Amino acid sequence: IIPGSGYAHPEDLDDPEDVDPKNGYTVPEKLDIAVAMAESLADLHGFAEGVIVHDDVQLCQWLRTRDGVIKLGDFNRAEFMFYDEKKEMYCKYNNGKGYGNYRAPEEFDADDLNEQIDVFSMGNNIFGLLTGLWVFPENEDDGVVQKKIIKGEISPIDDRYRTRSYVEGRLVEIMERCWEYVPKKRANIFEVVDFLRQTKTEYDRRVAAGEEERPPPSGYGL
Repeated sequence: IIPGSGYAHPEDLDDPEDVDPKNGYTVPEKLDIAVAMAESLADLHGFAEGVIVHDDVQLCQWLRTRDGVIKLGDFNRAEFMFYDEKKEMYCKYNNGKGYGNYRAPEEFDADDLNEQIDVFSMGNNIFGLLTGLWVFPENEDDGVVQKKIIKGEISPIDDRYRTRSYVEGRLVEIMERCWEYVPKKRANIFEVVDFLRQTKTEYDRRVAAGEEERPPPSGYGL
């Protein structure tokens, strides 16, 4: 993320030569971080005693330990979903109108919620990993961004990310599945994990076959 804000002036984002990510992670490092983030959310959503919603997914909720493990924290907003035994389904809950600019449309619209809000915000995390930017990086007005998201707009991303590399194209694809407006149509976190793991397996195969070259570790953020 850009030091200090994660926002940028539009002219700073227009690079005619190539995309210009505002962080120093290599592409495989971005994939590894995305896998770790998704897996930790899957641990919550798949908890044996019932679904746990993190309810505040954003990049800064994960920290890297000294041995390089990515760990999720900050559970003060976590929601343990109730289960209706008669209807055999989990009960949605309501937080009122959401704040900030990093949440799902149903949060900003004060609608009833479930674990799919975490998935939408996971899409925001992937956007940040890819670009080094906050969503809607040209607009610091949360109210304006909230209205855009409620209307179904998603943060624009340079189309060159789709074809710049195999991994980046796959990250854009799953990011947009996370951003599906209707929660039921949105990928669930287990589908996200499977997609990212498959991407990593295929990338490793390509490297082993000499089809791609793995870059050296960036050391970024360490």
